[in-house]
Amino acid sequence: MKKALRLTVTAALAVCVSALACACAPISSEAKGTPSAHVTREQWEAYFSDLDVSLENCEITYETSSTDTTYILGIKYTCTSVVKYEIVHADGLIYQSRSAHRTGAYGDVSLDDTDATVEFYVAPNPDDQFGNTLNRYWKNAGGEWSVDLITVGSLFDPLGTLSTDYDDYVYSDSRSGYVLKEDLGGEDVVLKFNEAGQLVAVWQEETGVSASAALGGVRTVEQMNIVIEYGGQTLTLPEVEEGTEGDVV
Repeated sequence: MKKALRLTVTAALAVCVSALACACAPISSEAKGTPSAHVTREQWEAYFSDLDVSLENCEITYETSSTDTTYILGIKYTCTSVVKYEIVHADGLIYQSRSAHRTGAYGDVSLDDTDATVEFYVAPNPDDQFGNTLNRYWKNAGGEWSVDLITVGSLFDPLGTLSTDYDDYVYSDSRSGYVLKEDLGGEDVVLKFNEAGQLVAVWQEETGVSASAALGGVRTVEQMNIVIEYGGQTLTLPEVEEGTEGDVV
């Protein structure tokens, strides 16, 4: 066995406990219910100008859910699919886990299902002087840790799709946060900040009804929720056996 990269870093038990605790937390309620401070242009631009610095010690919980409800041949059908990411930034490393589950029923028939949780760590690649690749430590089918290389752009980024231009937003009292100017009463994202100018929550909910001759109409509710907690994080890379290094993926 060898210590991977021998960095002063962690996979501490606290991270695993935190991930399990968050799995039970009402993330959607927390994101929606979090109040937002008013921030200045300077605070906003300082935060978004360098997210590597802004997020260098934090835990991000990202969750999407979609619920469909309808009647098929007079029998009620409802199904909710949830995908959740737990992401920790600390000590120059990133820990990420992905879990997904489905709950629902068609009459008395259960539609419940759960995907296996996928987790990995990401660390700088000391052999890449240009910084285009990262070392990824992941669990193989046997439950042991392996290491391969990933390209920087392939890493999941929950904030990557957000517009970060200060002039695109306005504060909405009714929605308790910053909303896009063209979406004052709509269903697009709401950004929420703390007094220090840090993004702490993002919330979005869309509801729609689609007509269908076969189903008689499907009501869909979709949510996207992000909660960010800053400070107190630590990470340690797992041990990797010799010969488990892979290629760039």
